[in-house]
Amino acid sequence: MPIYKNGIDQTRVAVGVYRDIWYAAGAFQPRETDGAKPVTAEYPTNDITLDHYLFVKATEEGIQAQVVLPDEWDLGVIKAKVYWDSAAGASAADGVAWGVRAGAKQDGMPIDAALGIEILTTDTLIAVGDLHISPPTAEITVDGALTKGGMTVVQIVRKVGNAADDMAEAAKLIGVMIQYKEINEEPVVW
Repeated sequence: MPIYKNGIDQTRVAVGVYRDIWYAAGAFQPRETDGAKPVTAEYPTNDITLDHYLFVKATEEGIQAQVVLPDEWDLGVIKAKVYWDSAAGASAADGVAWGVRAGAKQDGMPIDAALGIEILTTDTLIAVGDLHISPPTAEITVDGALTKGGMTVVQIVRKVGNAADDMAEAAKLIGVMIQYKEINEEPVVW
């Protein structure tokens, strides 16, 4: 028989539950140093309008978002998938490499602290104008002192020097999906 506390069934166990959070391109800002170019553009046939960032091939450009992951986060590793398209002129089978890193910022700690180790994901162009979803990254360690309610800075760069990144045209980052693991108890009210 279920036991309820604050309307929640306390007999259910949610061990190892993973959750995803979507961050559209508009949630990111370009870095001041080698930042990708923000663009809002419409796909011409059905007037689908998307914000995206253009990452050129010539320079390793980056964007960052400041996020607060839910209190249910177990403060462990995260993973990411990059949603993207290509500028006109790219060819099927062209490759793009994305680097993702993250760092925690807590109350009373320096904002300008280093981010964690960059983890790569690579993907191949199917066709210009198609939505591309990269394979998930390996586990990303969020650097810094992790606590509930802290701010996490997530950075995405195009790794133009990587051998898998052979697309000469700009890559259009549409958004990023972050996956995290939940704790197995309800968060504390604040």
